[in-house]
Amino acid sequence: MTLTFQKQIENRPTYFSEKIINGLLKSPNVNSIIKEQVEKYYKNKNGSFHTEKIKIHTIRQDKNNCWYIGQKIHFKEWEEKPYRSKTNQFAPILKVTNIETIQIKWNKKTKQVFVYINNQLISDEEIIELSKNDGFDNVIDFLEYFSEDFRGKIIHWTNFKYKK
Repeated sequence: MTLTFQKQIENRPTYFSEKIINGLLKSPNVNSIIKEQVEKYYKNKNGSFHTEKIKIHTIRQDKNNCWYIGQKIHFKEWEEKPYRSKTNQFAPILKVTNIETIQIKWNKKTKQVFVYINNQLISDEEIIELSKNDGFDNVIDFLEYFSEDFRGKIIHWTNFKYKK
């Protein structure tokens, strides 16, 4: 199944493809064979990366329950505007290693956010970790992106998971 990523959100670069590659290369949860594949696949990158940050999973709605453990992931990035441009594959094909449910609930009156992973409320520190691991530059950007109630899945391609 294809996972497509935007190059920009609100006219700011995401560097998601670079963050995914960084996450695969830096993760202790990724075996050496996958790291070797990533290095071979991405060795033609011109210049250096723009970021040292990582992205080790993605959060998606999955209303039709399409994502499952073991499913092949084709990592693609939109050349320009989503759904109006071509996509390019930027990483080798990997498999989904784990799936966790996520729910984000906003209290509009108090402007508080509550995040649940696998139906367990997570702490503010865990929300910061979640936003970092999902490739956001900071928790504020994460909460602005998920500014409404949300229900979906965390799709993992490393062995990392939040709730054991």
